[in-house]
Order: sequence, then structure tokens, then C-alpha cells
Amino acid sequence: MALVGIFVLGGSLLSHGKDAEGSIFPIAFIVFWLAVVGSQFLLPIVLAAMARARTCYALTSDGYAFVITDFFGFKVRRVYLPAVSNIELKLGSGGVGTIVFGTAAVSRFYGPWSPQPPSFERIDDAARVYEMCGQLQRVAAVTAAT
Repeated sequence: MALVGIFVLGGSLLSHGKDAEGSIFPIAFIVFWLAVVGSQFLLPIVLAAMARARTCYALTSDGYAFVITDFFGFKVRRVYLPAVSNIELKLGSGGVGTIVFGTAAVSRFYGPWSPQPPSFERIDDAARVYEMCGQLQRVAAVTAAT
């Protein structure tokens, strides 16, 4: 970061137009670093919000949870709740939370980009939906056993 300060302060921005040829470098340098910072920090936030806006969640009476996404292609993920050993609730403020169905498999090949389990992300009244998932999980397991 000190290097940015040297270029900005030592560049021709302070020369008041005496050297028109060198005045583009500090501006290009700042634009480049803003693009790098934007792509590393802002782009994932914007893409996640866009993906959530194009995602629907559903629970069925026969024990299935669906995550339907129409972002970068139509994709349906289906989870049979009695087959899931772990349903996790991550509750935030105002009742908004995330429900994760299962645990992420650790993969040597993918590393930190391993496929994530299906989840209902940032839904309203997440505690109530979590209870519904638990009820459906128990009812569907009893129904399947009979």
C-alpha cells in the first residue's frame, strides 16, 4: 500500500499539468487497484445477491426439500430429508437465517472450492422453517418405514 502512496504523491498529479504524458499513469494505477479490490470484495457480494434473487425454495409433504436456481443456467437440487443426518440452522438477526442440509464433503481435488450441500440461504423466519424441516424429516421417516 505504501507503493500506491508513492505513485500518487510522486506522480504528475501534483505537477499541475506540466507533464501531460505522465499524468495518465497514476490514474490508471488507481483504476487498476480499484478494479482488483472490487473484483475481490464487491463482486462476490453482488453475485451472491443476484443468485439469491433468482432462487426459490420448497418443502414437500413427502419429505423433500428443493432448491431451484435460475442463475447461470437452470438447476434443481433435491434433498430427501430422512436421508440427511444433519440439518443445521444458522440464525441471524431479525429471524433471517440459513438452513444447511448435510455437511460439506472435504475434497483433496477441489480444496476450499468443494461442492457445498444444498441450503436455504437468508430466508425469513428461518427458525419456523427449520422446525418444519424437522417435522417433515420425522414424518417421512415413519411413513417410509411402514
